[in-house]
Amino acid sequence: MYERIHLNQHWKVTGIGPEGNEIGPFEATVPGHVHIDLLKQGLIPDPMWRDQALHTQWIETYSWMYETEFHWPETYERGPAVLRFEGLDTIACIEVNGEVVGTADNMFISHSFPIGQALVAGTNRVRVHFTSVSTYLKDKEVNKYMSLFSQDRVFLRKMQCTFGWDWVHRLVSYGIWRPVYVESKPEGEIGSTFVRTLGLDGDTATLSWGTEALSRTGNGCLHVELLDGHGKIIWEQTEQIHDVGRIGFEGQFTVDHPNLWWPVGYGAPNLYHFRVRLLSEHGRTMDEKTEEIGIRTFEVEQIPDPQGESFTILVNGIRVFAKGGNWVPADPFPSRVTKGRYEHLLQVLVDGNMNMLRVWGGGTYELPEFWRACNRLGIMVSVDFMMACAQYPEHESWFEHAMRIEVEHAIKELRNHPSLVLWSGDNELAMNSNSEDDYWGKHICEQVTAPLCAQWDPTRPFFPTSPYLGRPFNSQDEGDCHYSSWYDMEFILGDQLDYRERIRQGRGRFLSECVSFGAPPMSSLLKMMTMEDIADESAEMWEFHTKDNPYNGQDELTHHRMLEKTANALFGPNLDPFMRTKKLEYVQYEFSRLQAEHYRRRKYASSGILFWMYNDCWPASGHAMIDYHGLPKAGYYGAKKAFTPVMISFEDHGRELAVWMVNDTLEDREGQITIKSMTTDGQEVSETHLCASVPANSSAMIRKMDKGDLGLLHSPANTVVQGIWREGGTVERVTYFDVLPVELKLPLSDLMVNWVADDPFSGVIEMSSAVYARVVSIDEELILEDNYFDLMPGETRSVKYRTISGTFEKHPRVTCWNMLENR
Repeated sequence: MYERIHLNQHWKVTGIGPEGNEIGPFEATVPGHVHIDLLKQGLIPDPMWRDQALHTQWIETYSWMYETEFHWPETYERGPAVLRFEGLDTIACIEVNGEVVGTADNMFISHSFPIGQALVAGTNRVRVHFTSVSTYLKDKEVNKYMSLFSQDRVFLRKMQCTFGWDWVHRLVSYGIWRPVYVESKPEGEIGSTFVRTLGLDGDTATLSWGTEALSRTGNGCLHVELLDGHGKIIWEQTEQIHDVGRIGFEGQFTVDHPNLWWPVGYGAPNLYHFRVRLLSEHGRTMDEKTEEIGIRTFEVEQIPDPQGESFTILVNGIRVFAKGGNWVPADPFPSRVTKGRYEHLLQVLVDGNMNMLRVWGGGTYELPEFWRACNRLGIMVSVDFMMACAQYPEHESWFEHAMRIEVEHAIKELRNHPSLVLWSGDNELAMNSNSEDDYWGKHICEQVTAPLCAQWDPTRPFFPTSPYLGRPFNSQDEGDCHYSSWYDMEFILGDQLDYRERIRQGRGRFLSECVSFGAPPMSSLLKMMTMEDIADESAEMWEFHTKDNPYNGQDELTHHRMLEKTANALFGPNLDPFMRTKKLEYVQYEFSRLQAEHYRRRKYASSGILFWMYNDCWPASGHAMIDYHGLPKAGYYGAKKAFTPVMISFEDHGRELAVWMVNDTLEDREGQITIKSMTTDGQEVSETHLCASVPANSSAMIRKMDKGDLGLLHSPANTVVQGIWREGGTVERVTYFDVLPVELKLPLSDLMVNWVADDPFSGVIEMSSAVYARVVSIDEELILEDNYFDLMPGETRSVKYRTISGTFEKHPRVTCWNMLENR
């Protein structure tokens, strides 16, 4: 009979310092990390506040001993019992009743240790001893390999950004970071299982399946079945077992009229369940496993053209424009990321009209709750194997062996998720190399990642590295690229006044990283620093929570000063810390929106843009679109506007203004376009009405309009143009002015705000202004339908909201840049 005892409670932890001094024992959280428990005990300050992370660095110099006890009943079989840790972070020795049963040296894999010989009926004691990083590295040649941000990290199979990056402080921790349990399966067990979609032919899908099983009885059978979304069995098969030992089963079957899995915006993300049961000869279940799957195909279309070669994801044979961001660990201590936190971040992604994430190679392969949410929400995910921005010891046998185990484990654990669209060998190890070069990561690719993907997941696309293809890798003409019009040092060190033209010059085929930089909202800043810190001209705390990249080709400006320079150049300097912060926020909105609009107009000459980054790992100012606390930043709302399924945008053509429509849906769309030109103080200049048809899954220039007719040539500094797309009840807007933002003449606005609560958790905020209201922002911790938008003179805008947590029962604070009273 199958038995399992969970060991996620009643742990104690003790720290042992370099000199043998001890701290503890005290209660330990499992799954968890030692930083979390030290904070609970009041033994460290909160490392997220100001520069207090500096006062927690001693933790990594300690070794940590976790201990617990459990009861094993006399009636349970001890022989086949195993102690399974789904995740240990990282270098660990495991004892049961004083006997060493195993060791661990990889955070990214599970560990199973046979304990039948050490186990006793009654009380059993488990110890997990984590070795400090410094102790583990004492016989390593730490400076042998080039590694960005820290030299020591390449020797440990541990979350790489925990050693510090240009967006997170170094916070090296230890712990049993995933669930742990003891189990015994005396009659047999089911191993790795896969289901693949081999092809779609009309109304029929062909699937292959396979599973590994261990039989300890030599009889019985394996029963496999496919269940639809309602739990109905639509296919099943039974395989007889005649031998003791490990057995592999494989087969193929077809499904008529399948409900396909589609990415959000292209159809429903339909799910099936593939259930495998190991049955005794009398029909009793000895072990069972169920995998959540989707019926779909993935390809990457690469067609030569005059520019180079396209790079487009095909789902079920349909081209998909990828819109989204790069996912990094949502906490420096990944055990702290709950199911609710995952679901919030991923729902906000979908609400932002995005359909894809790239799991970056300096983090983790993410927990099952992440993948289940992506499957359910229709989010496409690409995954880097966990190597980033470094020269790894790939020719050393221990490293190749470790990677072989890790990569096979990751593939088998993730391959059934319908959301997983492609694998990449690493992040930026081969940046600016050519295919014939002996680039970093090439040996591991040729010997480990490529052959293992071909062996264990042959129907899913694999690329050796990211960025990849072109001469050199990171070309805008083929493959994927890591490119941003803002994060370009020539642009940063210049006057930046040509930023719109620079954006229009971008031609990347698939931007798997596109930097968009900005400050978080004031409420989030005040969770990491004081108001005095925010106003401090030395920007000490800003710098601490922004970090910098010493490898970006210039030493003149830090990341924070780069952002500040852009805000001053485009929007004008401001001595008031509130308004200065508003402009630091809006840089990200401007670049997110304009870059997303540009690349979508190029559809499918360009086929995707994934912003760097989507989420944040700790309280920070900088890259992320969603801050550490789960609150969308300005850049999120800029991208959301530009990622709307049917988008209207303007493109500057000298003396003409082009009106564009982009349709990401799979249906032709017909609607009405209104082009309205007004002065900022409310005088109407012109109004034009157009009927437009936009073919499915395409972009189209609808019309070029003479700027003279729009008033943009006569008085450009006080003239704004709005484009409105109407289709049924759908309304999409875009605004344009011909001068630099800092040159726009803004009258004072008497912004009017009305608030209607539907319930304590949701409602509508209504705003209007008699004159042009620049950058209207709702300054509350809410998830909003829209934010950081401009209001045309006389326009009324209604914005729905919902709370992140708790209730909202006060009049919302709403501001705009040219408000009569901006405080």
